[in-house]
Amino acid sequence: RMYQMVRAMQLDAMAAFEARDLAIAQDVQQRDWEVDRLHWFVQKQVTIALRDQRQLATLGLSLPECATFLQVSKVLERIADHAVRIAGVTELLKGSPLPRAQMEELSRLSKVAGDLLADAIETLFDGNAERANATLDGGQRLVAHRRKLLNDILSRPGRVAVALAYVLESLERTALYASDLAEIALNYAVERELSKGPARSRAPPARKPLARALEPLPKVSVPTPPAAPAAVPGD
Repeated sequence: RMYQMVRAMQLDAMAAFEARDLAIAQDVQQRDWEVDRLHWFVQKQVTIALRDQRQLATLGLSLPECATFLQVSKVLERIADHAVRIAGVTELLKGSPLPRAQMEELSRLSKVAGDLLADAIETLFDGNAERANATLDGGQRLVAHRRKLLNDILSRPGRVAVALAYVLESLERTALYASDLAEIALNYAVERELSKGPARSRAPPARKPLARALEPLPKVSVPTPPAAPAAVPGD
């Protein structure tokens, strides 16, 4: 559910940016608190499970599984933040003509980043190592292409260049977060196979998850979303 919400925010944020539609942009910003609530709920449940073995049994999860899903939740929450960031750029571009070539490239990169995220989530559940490695490679290719596109963007007028660079950076970070999820999925597959015993282990070698999910997010001025309710459902 959290992934579906985040993916929808990504698509709508880019739609708002391309059409410079402030109504859609504001809707994306308001949905962010719902993703935050889900992340807080996951965090709370995992914390309780770590303190109480009975709660762990109720969830039907092992401690490594709890840690994995908490990592995934954190990464998805940060991807949602970048969707909000893209939506916030819409207001900066109000009334400004946009360069067609760069807009088309950003739209293409948005699709690539979204596909990488979808593949990473799918890998989390089926442990497909080939797909996970393809996701990692795809993230690196997007980063390499981003450098060339950034040079083109910086040749534009000041406000337009800043706005396009914000969007480009958020698309790059989204792709890198998808790579993080692919690495988490690989490690999760290893843990599941090892739990079956050495004779049955067929998982690829574990890779250390990246630390990008904990990096501070650069600031951009956007309208303040409504305050989240005081209590999270399930309290």
